[in-house]
Amino acid sequence: MSTNFVKKYDTIVLEDLNVSGMIKNRKLAKAISNLGWRQFRTLLEAKCDKCGK
Repeated sequence: MSTNFVKKYDTIVLEDLNVSGMIKNRKLAKAISNLGWRQFRTLLEAKCDKCGK
């Protein structure tokens, strides 16, 4: 998914979310924790740097 974003778009904007605050919500905690937000952002940033975006 991150590779597709980098190839398709010239500008990518990411919002900083208060994930630690969102995890405090018991109904959403497990779903939010399992999503891997940090890993996706790290991959996306590395691929953007590699492609000069």
